[in-house]
Amino acid sequence: MRLRPALLFLALTLPGVAPAAAQARPPAAPKDDSQESKTDAPTAKRGKAAGGNPGDKPPGPDLDTSEVHVRAESQGGDAAHYEFRGFVDLVAGELRIQSDTMDLYTTDKPDGTKARRVVADGNVVFMKAEERLSGAHLEMDLDTGKGTIDNAIGYMEPGVFVEGKKIERLGEKLYHVDGAKFTSCAQPNPRWAISASSATIEVDKKIVARNALFKIKAVPAFYAP
Repeated sequence: MRLRPALLFLALTLPGVAPAAAQARPPAAPKDDSQESKTDAPTAKRGKAAGGNPGDKPPGPDLDTSEVHVRAESQGGDAAHYEFRGFVDLVAGELRIQSDTMDLYTTDKPDGTKARRVVADGNVVFMKAEERLSGAHLEMDLDTGKGTIDNAIGYMEPGVFVEGKKIERLGEKLYHVDGAKFTSCAQPNPRWAISASSATIEVDKKIVARNALFKIKAVPAFYAP
């Protein structure tokens, strides 16, 4: 189904705050013996972690989009596969991922550049610009920002809240959500919400949903396949 223009306007313009689940685990500084590594210079460096905002940078040189900085309580591996354990805080350009554990895989592309992919588990938080998503498991290509987050909740931008069994990030403002629920209301019991078996969300443009059920409070209002 395609949302009616009036409903889409509400979904994309009403202000709100992040849902509690997305803020339930605010970033905290790891122990003093945490380590930072950079994929092009893997020698560990001791120091305290940076703050939890996506714009923050770990101590050291200014970030370059080709660099990946990671802090963790423990780490090991080689250039092809790094393992990070404890409180993990990764920054790659404007993208930031935090989790309990993380694996970073680096492979060589035919053109001589490197492809970097992360697999994160446990209290995962993904941040980029005004986007905030949290979940149980994440797999993502760091070069494109494309990937998936399981059992996810958060918002694509302030005022567009979403939950899903799996959220697939297809682009900067394009998402596919399985087992979707979305609203623009920040209350614990939203004034309105739409649930759907699946949905494709183009931020600032449209939401296309299948088997959609529109509710006002907890009362079903209409259904569309």
